[in-house]
Amino acid sequence: MQWVPPSILPLIYTVHFYPQQLFRSSRYWSHFTLHGLRIHVSVRTMMRWRELPRVASLPIAVGERVFTRWAFRELLERGTAKILNPDPSHVGGVFETRFIAAMAEMHDAGVAPHCPLGAIALAACLPLDAIVPNFVFQEHVTLGQGYLKELFIPVDGYLPIPDRPGLGVELDNDAIFRPQAPLHPEDGTVVDG
Repeated sequence: MQWVPPSILPLIYTVHFYPQQLFRSSRYWSHFTLHGLRIHVSVRTMMRWRELPRVASLPIAVGERVFTRWAFRELLERGTAKILNPDPSHVGGVFETRFIAAMAEMHDAGVAPHCPLGAIALAACLPLDAIVPNFVFQEHVTLGQGYLKELFIPVDGYLPIPDRPGLGVELDNDAIFRPQAPLHPEDGTVVDG
C-alpha cells in the first residue's frame, strides 16, 4: 500500500452497487477524509435514490451516464448530487457542458468533467476546467501516448491548458495508422478500450 499525502483527497468510485450496499458503505466511508462518493449509475436509478444524499455524509458525484441538461437539472433540483460529471463528448460538447456547469453553480454543486475517451477529449475539457468557477477535478485515462505529437505533461500536479488553435493538440498520423493489437483476443478475454 502506498502512502497518500494529506493534500490529496481520495474519491471513492462505485460501480454496480445495490442501494442498501451503497447506503451502508457510505456510512463507513464517512469516517474518512474523502473528496466524495462517485456513483456510476443511470439517471433513472439515481432518481430512485433520493434519500442517499441525506444518508451519506459525503458529496455524491454522478453524471457520466447522464446526457442532457434537463436530466442534470432534475438531479440538482432533487438534491441528488453535489458534484456533476458531465461528459462533453456525450452531452453535446464544451458549450453544453458549460451550461450544465452554470446550472450546477446555481445549486452550489461542483463539476468534474467525465473524460474516459482519451487525450483529444481531455484537450476539450481542459479549457473548460479553467473557466468553470465550480470546477472540482478532471479525470483522464491517457496523456496522448500513441496518437498525439506532444503529450500532456503534468506540471506540479496540474495539466497545462493547450495554447494552440482549436483543441490545441496535433495528431501523430504515423502512430495512429500503425497496426494495433487486436481488441478481440483469441483466448476469449474481454478488452476494455
